[in-house]
Amino acid sequence: MNGRWKWIIVLTSLGLSYSGPETQLHLKTRPTTNLLQLLGEHQAGLPKRRPNSRRHILLQFRTVPQDAQVLELQSRGAEIVGYVPDGGLLIAAPDGMRLDGLELVAASTLRPGNKISAELDRDTSAFLVEFHPDVAAADQHEIVRENGLTEQYHPDLLQHHLLVHGTLESAARMAEWDEVAYVFPASPALLSSAPVYSCPGPLTTVAPTGQYVATLGDGWDGAELGSANLGYYFGQLAEGIPAAQVQSEILRALAQWSQYVQVNFQPAASSVATRTLYIFFASGAHGDAYPFGGPGGVLAHTFYPVPQNPEPIAGDMHFNAAETWGIGQNTDIFSVALHEAGHALGLGHSDNPANVMYPYYNQVTGLSTGDISAIRGLYTARNATSLTPAPQPETNNPAPAPPQTPAPPKTPSTDTVPPSLTVTSPASTSVLAYSATMVFSGTATDNVGVVKVTWSDAFGDTGVATGTASWTANVPLLVGTNTITIRAYDAAGNTAWRSVVVTRKSP
Repeated sequence: MNGRWKWIIVLTSLGLSYSGPETQLHLKTRPTTNLLQLLGEHQAGLPKRRPNSRRHILLQFRTVPQDAQVLELQSRGAEIVGYVPDGGLLIAAPDGMRLDGLELVAASTLRPGNKISAELDRDTSAFLVEFHPDVAAADQHEIVRENGLTEQYHPDLLQHHLLVHGTLESAARMAEWDEVAYVFPASPALLSSAPVYSCPGPLTTVAPTGQYVATLGDGWDGAELGSANLGYYFGQLAEGIPAAQVQSEILRALAQWSQYVQVNFQPAASSVATRTLYIFFASGAHGDAYPFGGPGGVLAHTFYPVPQNPEPIAGDMHFNAAETWGIGQNTDIFSVALHEAGHALGLGHSDNPANVMYPYYNQVTGLSTGDISAIRGLYTARNATSLTPAPQPETNNPAPAPPQTPAPPKTPSTDTVPPSLTVTSPASTSVLAYSATMVFSGTATDNVGVVKVTWSDAFGDTGVATGTASWTANVPLLVGTNTITIRAYDAAGNTAWRSVVVTRKSP
């Protein structure tokens, strides 16, 4: 029996249909599929997984999955944990879930070879492990321990990331587990325990995307390398900084991408105009399915281009208004906008810590060679003989305000001394609790002055403490392990942090 007929038999037994060559998904590593893995738990080669964990299955649809298909999957017990271009969903499925009637082209589990970054090499001694977002924290830690690896705690890691020390061989062992989504290099900032800010990844209206995705779709210009003309429209901007300066920094970021590829930006007449990036700052729930937390959480998020996202939300860039934004200091508007604009043009996250598109932001002055190479995979390069900046877009619809003389641009602060932070209650860094909340308190000092003290947990909840020099915070607790991180900030953006592990038992 030839190979093609074997595939037809397998697809039929899964309730799938096939009418031509198998389409490829845009994974960073080789796009292997093995449909035979879904035929039964008894077969050899299935990924290892924790007891009671659900199987993670990659589904390839004929087109971008529609709401009806997503609802049908959910009615069968599946959880959508990621969008995979083009037209793919990664689901967490109960054993024995049916896949018939979904207009699928293919279904597979991610293989270990799909999960190892090409940026890892033989000298690897530490790396980040991304778990599927539905995997419980206890299972994440247990998988690391079972493989004889050691964790390095960092309070700014994304909830489904662990910073792990080990060898390339140990990274490969981690990739054998079904719960593991991807393994990639850790940045020097993470390894040195320096404060960092994280980006949760580019979004679609169906689900976020994982680190294993390089690009989403073909960009705004379609399947072939070409050019794109896009609009931009500003909504509410950051408080405390003149609107003209905020706009200038964001437009400077857009112009960086235009410098290297034929993508042009011009003012749009409306926030809902087609092919328009609606750019605004907001707090909490702000009209999409991804509300912002308080300070110290997600800085910004961006929606991929069409057709993965519908108009008018495609390409929109949202910034967290609860953060302390700055120009050349604090949370730098240009650096974050440069990263988010890459998502708006169709790029995923880079595995290389030197690139702007790495998932943990750095304060930068421009794009790296890796970023330029990535964006030129989606759009035609500008004249290669000249890399002079493209004309900067004109500003549009500035926030209404009485005429005023703009304040001079901020310059980086010379204050590099971080605050001193003490947690006096609880007195231990590992405590037991039975109530749903716990009061934390302590002191914070600085050579200039502490401006804010915040708390956050590993589940994404955040809040601001009462007081600064002497502070208190009433922190909610979930049953199980809660890692609570307290941070003190000074006016220059320097921070200090302390963490406490609270194990809450059921009453």
